[in-house]
Amino acid sequence: MILTQHGINALELHKDPHHYSSVTINGKTYKTLVMGNYEVMVENLADDTFGGTWYNQDEATYGDVGKLYTWNEASGISVDGWHCPTYAEWTAIKESDYNGLGLKSVEMWSAHPGTNSTGFNALPSGYGYYYKAQDRWYFSSRNYSTGFWVSDKQSGTYHYQIVNLTSSNDNSYFGGIPDSYVEDNQISYYSVRLARAV
Repeated sequence: MILTQHGINALELHKDPHHYSSVTINGKTYKTLVMGNYEVMVENLADDTFGGTWYNQDEATYGDVGKLYTWNEASGISVDGWHCPTYAEWTAIKESDYNGLGLKSVEMWSAHPGTNSTGFNALPSGYGYYYKAQDRWYFSSRNYSTGFWVSDKQSGTYHYQIVNLTSSNDNSYFGGIPDSYVEDNQISYYSVRLARAV
């Protein structure tokens, strides 16, 4: 895998209040931002190398918000320190704007758009399910919600978690995904943002 790191010059910093940088993974460049002790992608992962699917399996129409991945795909990504964040890492990243308004993008949300004050720019990319026994896909909630995988399993009722943002409120919160939606017939697909410690 090829990964290169890029800085930004003084003129770009003047134009860019969030002080974005970028990272290139497998030939595609993503904007990044330092949030606390982590550098985080502020665009959804869109890399065929790691698997995944496009919303409605239609890259031409829905490719603007990246791909959707299974938990197994997301949790296995590791590229020169870039990885799907753990629960503790997401907690630290979200502390920059815990209520969610500053994490959500200004555009695309059907209601309760964000301010993107953090620069994280979470877009309502929706989610997908694949029903293995029926060989059938289901996609929903584009423009209404987004979820980002948490890479480590949790104790309690829900071992699998996402960071969830919706158009029904201004909050960001951890949402539990039933084990059967990861391990059995109904396989969940959500967005991925990679991060690395700085």
